[in-house]
Order: sequence, then structure tokens, then C-alpha cells
Amino acid sequence: MVKLRTSAKNILNIIAPLKACNSAKVKVKFSEKEIEIKQVDPAHVMMISTLTNVEVAKREGSITEYEVTGYDIGEDFETYGMDIDKLIPLLKQLGNEEVYLHTEFVSKKNRNSPKGESIANTLVIETPNMTRSMYLEDKYGLNEPKAPKLTLPAVFEVSASVLKKRLAYMMASEVSHCLVVTYEAGKVTWRTGPKKNQEDDFVEFVDYVNSVAVKDTRDVTSKYRSLYPLDYMTRVLKYISPTAESGYKITVNMGNDYPLKMEYVRGNTKIQIFQAPRIESD
Repeated sequence: MVKLRTSAKNILNIIAPLKACNSAKVKVKFSEKEIEIKQVDPAHVMMISTLTNVEVAKREGSITEYEVTGYDIGEDFETYGMDIDKLIPLLKQLGNEEVYLHTEFVSKKNRNSPKGESIANTLVIETPNMTRSMYLEDKYGLNEPKAPKLTLPAVFEVSASVLKKRLAYMMASEVSHCLVVTYEAGKVTWRTGPKKNQEDDFVEFVDYVNSVAVKDTRDVTSKYRSLYPLDYMTRVLKYISPTAESGYKITVNMGNDYPLKMEYVRGNTKIQIFQAPRIESD
């Protein structure tokens, strides 16, 4: 059983980024110290992980009540399956209002049961004047993706709002559905393409290191280049930076033809996005 009292906005910060995977059903791990969710898109091109530090959140007051009982057998956490498409519209409507989220066991009619009823898990969200109860998903039918362990050579920070504008223009131009990211000492280049036999048809943005847009976090003298699907990148930025005025900074890790790793913090939740590279054909 799980009990959680916090603002609707805090819960939204935990689950909203997962929407970029285009898969609504997720497996949520509740432990004594953390809340963890991992999700992968159906094509296995992108994986998103959110990890909330409950101890820090309680100390800072953003979580006022938290309790986990009845751990999974042999584990130190309790797992539930949830449909985030049912949660997100409600949480957006509630905004900063405090909510009490908890799981319950309830009886429901079941013709296949000898007694005509069975036990089902439900998720309940309450405010002083509203109750929303919904059945939880079958956690055993949900996969749990493994986050890749990567040590990537190029690391830099980029403004979420700046990157969002760059990618939005690239998508609108309809030049290519591929994004080429090049990092070398002094600058980061974002470029559409490549298009076979149309090398001069492209959109390119250059951000210089330690400018307002990009900050270098590691001394790198080599050059790194990799290709990624532009539509996936744009979709991720939609949930990282809901408005152009967002001040979030994203830490980007990359290498030559390696997955792109993006990481940022929202409140007490760390979000990691892993994007598989596209292999450039000869």
C-alpha cells in the first residue's frame, strides 16, 4: 500500500515527461527513499527514467506525507501499474492544489469467481472536495526497461528554451527528419540532414560554448558527431520545456554514433532521456 500527500504539480513533474514515449501504461516503484519510473517507446528508440528523492522532498516540505507498506516479495519496494493518460489531465486541472494519493484493495463483481467477487487494486486521488478512483494496471504485464550504463566523452549544458526553438524551426522547415549534433571545443552545431544528393538543402544553428545557450562542463578537445531522429527530440522538448520562457538547463552527454543522454532536474525529480542514434548510410 502507498500513501502520498503532495501537490498535483509535483506528481505531474514526475509523470509528464514519460508522455514523450507514446506509451501510457507505466510501472511505478515506490520504496522508502525513492519513487522511480522507467518507460521506453514502442520502437525502442527512446527511454525515459524519472527518479524522485523522497527524503529530500519531505525535508524541504514538497511531500508532507509518504508511506509504503507491503513490499513486493523479496524486494525493498512496492510496484504498481498505472495509466498516466488518466492522471495527467486531472493533475493539470488541479495545478498547485494539495492531493492525497493512495492505493486501496476493493471488491468487485467477477462472474468467474466462486464467490462472485475478487480483489482489485485501485488508485485514489483526493482533494477536500473531489475524489477520483481508478483501477490500477496489471504490473506483471508491463515491461521494465533497463537504463544503459554509458560513459560518454562529450558533456555540455544547454538551455531548454533555446534548444526547443532550434528544433521547432527545424521541424517546421520540413527539410529532414534527421538531426545531426556535432560537438567540438568551442561550439555545438545542430543541423538537419544529411539528404542524399541535396547537401545544400539544410538548416543549421551554431551555439558557442559558455554563451547564454550552451555551457561547457568538461574540457574536450576532440570532435564528436552523431545523428538522431528529429521528431523524437522535438517531442521530448515539449515536456521538458512547456513554454519558451522555461529556464531549465539540460545536461547533454554524447559521443560518436552513441546514444544521446539528456538529464535535467525538476524539483526533487531527476529526469534522464536516452535517445538511440541513427546510423548514417554510405
